[in-house]
Amino acid sequence: EEVKPGSKAAAAEDGLFGEVPSIYDMLRNQFADINRENKRYVTVADFMQFVEWRTRRYGGVPVDFDRLLQETAKRCFALASVRGERLRSEDWLHFGLLSAAAPWQLNRRLRRELVKNPQFLKQVLHAFETADVRGVGRLHLNDIKASFVNCKELIEQVELAAKNPGQSQELSYYDFVAYCLGYRRSM
Repeated sequence: EEVKPGSKAAAAEDGLFGEVPSIYDMLRNQFADINRENKRYVTVADFMQFVEWRTRRYGGVPVDFDRLLQETAKRCFALASVRGERLRSEDWLHFGLLSAAAPWQLNRRLRRELVKNPQFLKQVLHAFETADVRGVGRLHLNDIKASFVNCKELIEQVELAAKNPGQSQELSYYDFVAYCLGYRRSM
C-alpha cells in the first residue's frame, strides 16, 4: 500500500496512534511524512507535494489563494532548511522547536498588552515599517537613530546584542516587538 504524505501526522492528529509522547517524536513523524521516499533529505518539491496533500485533506483553498499557499510553503521550507536546498530531519526539528518556543512567550505577553491597549500591535507595526526605510524587515542602528526620539535605551539594546558573535548592529522585528513589550537584554 502506498504511503501518502502526511498520513502519520494525520493519524496522530486523528487519535489513531494515541498520544504523541513528545514534541521530538511529533516533529520526527512530520518529517517522515514529508520524506516519504525515506531519503536523508527532502527537496522543496517534496515539501510542496506534502503541503498540497495536507491542503486537499482539509478541504483545499480557493483558487485565488493557491499561489499564496505555494509561496507560503516555499518560505516555510526556506526558513526550515538551514542548509539551503535540502531539508534534513535535524533541520525540521530545529525549525519546529524554534517555532514552538520563541513566538509563544512573546505572543502571550502581546495578548495581555492588547487587552490593555487594542491599538498596540498596529502602532508597533507602523513604527517598525516606517523606520525600516530599506524594506528588509530589520532596522539598522542608523534607521533607529533617524526614526525614533529618545531611543538611547533601544540603541543600547542593539549594541549589546551586537557584542554576541555573529550578530550585526540590526534589530529584527521579533526583537523590536520584544523591546516594545518591555523585554530587555542584559550582560
